[in-house]
Amino acid sequence: MEFGGCSPMRPTTPLLGCGIAAGVLVPALILIDGATRPGYSLWHHGASQLGTGERGWLQTVNFVIGALLLLTFAAGLRRALPPSRSAVWGSSLLMTAGLALAVAGIVPTDPALGYPPGRSDAVTIGGCPYGVRQAAAGFRVWFFRRGW
Repeated sequence: MEFGGCSPMRPTTPLLGCGIAAGVLVPALILIDGATRPGYSLWHHGASQLGTGERGWLQTVNFVIGALLLLTFAAGLRRALPPSRSAVWGSSLLMTAGLALAVAGIVPTDPALGYPPGRSDAVTIGGCPYGVRQAAAGFRVWFFRRGW
């Protein structure tokens, strides 16, 4: 029984190809959808805000499919790498990113920064995970700048 590397019984190339697909499809759809929406600017608004408005379902599908592709890539990476701590950590972090992307797709964000046009900027319970994520990212930057 082989634990690491490629074996004829477990082809990993299609699994690894999912990582390429996720890396191309998710940003491409964000750019294309954002460019065709009136009042949306990727420089000013977050990609998650494309999940609001009439075509919000498109961004939800984009994030969920991207998450599935990323999770599949993580499984392929774990199979392809020889057994080591880095293989476990790398695939685990990719799986965590995939799960976070799925949550971003399933939990809708609130309108903010004037997008979609004409909608309120009030924050609801559904938008709270995004605020928590932003606070965690800010804390991480502060934490590492202090040298801790």
